[in-house]
Amino acid sequence: MMKLRRENEQHTIDTVFTLSLLCVFAATALLSVILGARIYRQVVTDTQNHYTNRTALNYISEKIRQQDGQGSISVEIQENVPVLTMRDTSSESSYVTRLYLYDGYLKELYSREEDVLSLSSGQNIVELSSLFMEEVTPGLFHFQVTDETGNTEELYLTVSSLGEVTS
Repeated sequence: MMKLRRENEQHTIDTVFTLSLLCVFAATALLSVILGARIYRQVVTDTQNHYTNRTALNYISEKIRQQDGQGSISVEIQENVPVLTMRDTSSESSYVTRLYLYDGYLKELYSREEDVLSLSSGQNIVELSSLFMEEVTPGLFHFQVTDETGNTEELYLTVSSLGEVTS
């Protein structure tokens, strides 16, 4: 009779130990999933926050590189708004590409130079809170963008043509 009781006690301890181990494993797995979801959410938020700024700066950079060597690039004031103006004088008609911040958007306006268009006519590119641009020295431009969440990034870009037209 004594022997039966001991085997039954060992069996209960084995079961309790196994269940305890299973609970620890389940809690660890749940904690890992919760922490992983939190980290993933933070990475997605950071990526989205910086996406707007990077998109705006990459867009400006690419437009300047496309126009580099085809005409003059300058920062001008139009309708009390700083405008990055890129003139393409390589063809018979002169065309102008303008990039600027208007009504909370980086906008692009492409037209013939003699056409007089309002800045409101530009195409929306990306939503921004602010856009700072200046020509630091001839051929060196500084851009700073801020998105709706307050994240700011900047870019310095050198133009190789310095306004010279190449054939």
